[in-house]
Amino acid sequence: MAGVVAVYFSICRRNANNEGHQAVAPVVPIIPPEVQQARQGRRRQINERIFQTRVNLFHMSPEQIISLCRLDTEANLYLVDLIKGDVEGTSKKTTAITPLVKVLAFLYFCATGSYQGTVAMSAGLSQPAFCKMFNVVLQALLQHMSKFIHFPQTAAELASVKCAFFAIAGFPNVVGAIDCKHVRRVPPCAREKMFRNRKMHYSLNIQMTCSADMQITHCYANFPGSAHDAYILRSSNLPVVMSSMSPDNSWLLGGGAYPLKPWLMTPILNPRIAAKQKYNAAHVKTRNTIERTFGLLKSRFRCLHVSGGDLMYAPEKVCKIIVLCCMLHNLATRH
Repeated sequence: MAGVVAVYFSICRRNANNEGHQAVAPVVPIIPPEVQQARQGRRRQINERIFQTRVNLFHMSPEQIISLCRLDTEANLYLVDLIKGDVEGTSKKTTAITPLVKVLAFLYFCATGSYQGTVAMSAGLSQPAFCKMFNVVLQALLQHMSKFIHFPQTAAELASVKCAFFAIAGFPNVVGAIDCKHVRRVPPCAREKMFRNRKMHYSLNIQMTCSADMQITHCYANFPGSAHDAYILRSSNLPVVMSSMSPDNSWLLGGGAYPLKPWLMTPILNPRIAAKQKYNAAHVKTRNTIERTFGLLKSRFRCLHVSGGDLMYAPEKVCKIIVLCCMLHNLATRH
């Protein structure tokens, strides 16, 4: 009996507790309008992606194309077809950067020497996108260096080059003019002294040879500005190439910084007789071709000229840029 009474009182107590805890509607706080606006302003704004207008070769006049890229339309399209397979991306999006835009942006950088952000803005790209495709285009073009820079080897090529040089001042058997030129760059901190040249500027010393029509036939860009011209010549493969030719029939013309070799003719110091003076006059007039070639190369591609600023890349990449500009110079000269 006592157990039944205990169960009864337990049920009554439970019903009383349920009646005392009835459901209460939640209280919604009232937020002032100015607080709501402030909270909405702090939320992340998702902006619509805007694509810039990409540079278009066919929307420019021939004069504008040469002014911006230093090459005409035919030469630009030739470069695109040459490296299209190496620079074309795998993306199928309509906003992907085409090989033509990549080549034009790269040529604009070489022609002006501007910062990557400025060049990218002119081409309708972002700076990170230009930086990424810059290395791709550079490596793709360097693979075809032998198609643009070629030292004469065959009998027909040597005969043609000799005739062209002979027509300048009557100097016979000349297959090229040789000289070195400095290209300024920002030196690495660890090797700063190596790149300081005799004029107290930081640079790379570039050795080149050219033909009578200012075509670059050899380019050697591996030494800092402190290296001497004669040392660069000894380290290059030109002595081996010239030694394989007949020393009586093929000569290079060099300045006073070079030593006299069986295949390398230098000017005579302090000539007193008429024959030596005539030799020096013909030598200077014929060798002047390489000086004009350097001037044309730097004026055409301002990234190598002091007016374009110092190249702020690693020495290895600067060497590649210089060689590539020599390749483009030959292509521009042919067109």
